Amino acid sequence: MGNLREILPTHAKEFLTYCDAVHKHTTNNAYVTSLRKLCFFLKEEGKDPEQFFEYLDRGLLEKWFASMYKAGLEPASRKLAITNIRCYLKWAVDREYLKENPDKLIQRSDFPKVPKYLPKPLELEHDKKLIEYLKTSKRLSEMGLLLLRYGGMRVGEILNMSWECLHQEDE
Repeated sequence: MGNLREILPTHAKEFLTYCDAVHKHTTNNAYVTSLRKLCFFLKEEGKDPEQFFEYLDRGLLEKWFASMYKAGLEPASRKLAITNIRCYLKWAVDREYLKENPDKLIQRSDFPKVPKYLPKPLELEHDKKLIEYLKTSKRLSEMGLLLLRYGGMRVGEILNMSWECLHQEDE
């Protein structure tokens, strides 16, 4: 697949090098994805990504927002991309690559509203079958699901547990 950063302009690569030193790997992957989306858009518009800070304006960013919507990206994906690019623009202002205020280029109203979905409960019959299956399981991951179910724990809480927290009873 190659290096996903190769197609990015020089300043974007510099930004990512900075991010590598201060952010988690998953955060940096999100920045790469957002920068690539913007870069592909710029190329489709006939713009040179290397000169991005010279021609950047609000109208261009509005076209990018619309293009992500037209491409069918979910609101959460669009919001993450816009947030990441705004961080990139703030970094560029700090380095004096960009003179424009990022908060004027990307405004609060530009962020799509992300719907809040409620989880759907299992059908009672399916829930009973699942519990019976988990009670007989010897797999650690499935016993963890049972602990989640009966203990009211969250997934992250179980993942952060140490082995010393577990008390096993002999059968």
